[in-house]
Amino acid sequence: RRREAEDRGLSPQSVAIILWAVERSRLPISPDTAEFLADAAAAQMPHYKSMEFSNVLWAMARLGITPTLACQHEMLVKAAASMPELNAESLPRVLWALATLRMEPGARMLKAFCRRASEIVSSMNPQGLAILLWSLSKLEHPPPEELDRQLQARVLQTARSFPPQNVCMLLGAWVAMERQPSQEVLDALQVQAARTAHHYSEQGVSSLLWALGKMGRHCRPDLADAMMRRATLLESSLTTQGLAKVMWGLSAMGVQPSQELMPAMHRRFQALEGRFKPQETAMLNTAVRAMGLAW
Repeated sequence: RRREAEDRGLSPQSVAIILWAVERSRLPISPDTAEFLADAAAAQMPHYKSMEFSNVLWAMARLGITPTLACQHEMLVKAAASMPELNAESLPRVLWALATLRMEPGARMLKAFCRRASEIVSSMNPQGLAILLWSLSKLEHPPPEELDRQLQARVLQTARSFPPQNVCMLLGAWVAMERQPSQEVLDALQVQAARTAHHYSEQGVSSLLWALGKMGRHCRPDLADAMMRRATLLESSLTTQGLAKVMWGLSAMGVQPSQELMPAMHRRFQALEGRFKPQETAMLNTAVRAMGLAW
């Protein structure tokens, strides 16, 4: 495979750059091209620097290039060899790629990832923190106690820089792992979410309210008001799942819908009637009963 790549004039760096450029451009690639790039990347894996390695994995995951078993083996060998060099940016990206590609690094390697993360978590930005926790949740390996403490401390330090997507990723990961952040961390994230509510998409609003509801935690009044205003504004964008999550999340937290929200949600319910999946219908019925509504 390496010989074929070299015959075509592709060095390890060339493959990395091509994958990065294609992912950035969102251009579609043929199955044959995807297979060739995956094989070339696997054959040249030992020659990548740690940042090139993380970029290759990230691009493959983003492009949906499923690595062969041989390619997966090369990836894991390289990950183990690169562990001391992985930094606050590259380590979360590698873990995200492994989780997205549904690879199984094994408990021993995941423990090594966590040890390295513990060494560098204090330098991670909001995206890195969210990706790290989300990836560990997908890989079914909750962070050990010390890393969890460090991660929450860093979230608290950087809470005012968290964009909507990263807040939702964090909360969703905690829910998936059946973990709970401290009240101080949750309050800081809720304050940030209320402050940036105007940037939340339909999916962001529904995911946030659903996650808080699943945690069984109190929703700050300013956040509840901000998210209900945002949901009302995004009425026409709500999917069946989004509507069910908004209503269920509010009811689970004991939040009474605003006068502006209810007519908007009812109109959207009528527009989507007949399209709800059984689980979504059950969530809506639970919410409607809890709120004492008659839809």
